[in-house]
Amino acid sequence: YVAIEDDVLANQPENTNIFAIDLYTYPAGNLTVFAARTAYSSVANINYKSVSDTAGYWYWGAQKGMCGADSGSYVGMDATDILEGLINTISCDYWTSLETETAWPNSYIDPNFPFTDQYLYPTRLFSAGDACIPVLNFCLSPDHIDYYNSDDGIHYAIDDLRPQGKRFMYCVLSASAADCYAVHVGLFTYGVPN
Repeated sequence: YVAIEDDVLANQPENTNIFAIDLYTYPAGNLTVFAARTAYSSVANINYKSVSDTAGYWYWGAQKGMCGADSGSYVGMDATDILEGLINTISCDYWTSLETETAWPNSYIDPNFPFTDQYLYPTRLFSAGDACIPVLNFCLSPDHIDYYNSDDGIHYAIDDLRPQGKRFMYCVLSASAADCYAVHVGLFTYGVPN
């Protein structure tokens, strides 16, 4: 294990951090080969709205930016960026034993869903459907963002899918639409911190 870490450090690109080291095996003829997959990261300097500033209303997806009073601002971002920024709080030098799980909204109905918005389904991840134009332009309020970022929202699915012995690492939320139905799909990565 130490030799692998030394190799990872020796090959680390300049101005990066080690994000993950994952060991795996694969067959090569009559042999089993042990290998490591390494992810390096660096700080991104994006000139977008701070993801920690959740004030304002955001389009659900399509990188349409803000809606409501701030409509037209921060095009290139959407509610998925804000939610990812709130949820992803990684506090480890690097991770091993990575595993990714997928969460679909229809698998996570909330019987105590707090909203009555037309077209919005009572799911713990954003899900709306019926009339195309309103659905594709659905605007999430700060209250919506707060709910989806709560223990009753996306964090419920994160905890439900967490493999035994692993911790939540980060999520990627994808905005997807088809046939007048719009959703956020969660890809949750878990691992063992080192």
